[in-house]
Order: sequence, then structure tokens, then C-alpha cells
Amino acid sequence: MRSGPEPREAVLNYLAQAVQLNVKRGGSHVDPATVASDGFMLNLSVTLLRFSEPFLDAKFSKVQFGHCRTR
Repeated sequence: MRSGPEPREAVLNYLAQAVQLNVKRGGSHVDPATVASDGFMLNLSVTLLRFSEPFLDAKFSKVQFGHCRTR
């Protein structure tokens, strides 16, 4: 992703195509032969989370806990 615009575009196109081809996974009755395996989707999810780490606030440092008022 950091090696230049061409490899970045190739990776983003691959990820977009993987998501588009598996849009049916959101349905309630999916034919497993028409979508990727659960393992592939799990690995894809982990990869996307790792790519988002530079801008993801995983420690919730901007959230203040314990300051909620109840009525």
C-alpha cells in the first residue's frame, strides 16, 4: 500500500471486488457456493482492520467514560 499509487490502486481494486462479489452474504438465505468462505471473509476483515489502524482510535482515547447522566 505504501510502495506507490499503482500498487495501492491494485490492492484497493482487489478489496472492492472481493466485497462486491460477496454482497449476497448479507442476506438471510445464502447459497454457500455463490460467496466466499467464512475463513476468507474473516481474513479480509482482519486485513481491513489492520489497514485502518493508523487512523482508528482502538483505545477510545477520545471517549470519556463514566460521565453519563441518568434521569
